[in-house]
Amino acid sequence: MEEKLTHYNIVKKLIGPIDPLGDSNRDKDRLNNLKATIELVDLLLNDIEEVANYSNSYEASVKEIGKLASDFYYNKLADPNFE
Repeated sequence: MEEKLTHYNIVKKLIGPIDPLGDSNRDKDRLNNLKATIELVDLLLNDIEEVANYSNSYEASVKEIGKLASDFYYNKLADPNFE
């Protein structure tokens, strides 16, 4: 069965696995993969934070996008149980 190409799956294939194995040689690669994942997440969160600044726009479509970003950034990140 072929795996569905989602953004998540593509990034995971590009960066590689991050879970440690207990094998020093292979865990060096996993550590580098984790560093790359953290760097990517940080950049993406910065992008979302920037978009969240549009949540008070007078333009409806801009406000909608800003509100979604704001709700995610300020609510979901603070409370993982937020839906």
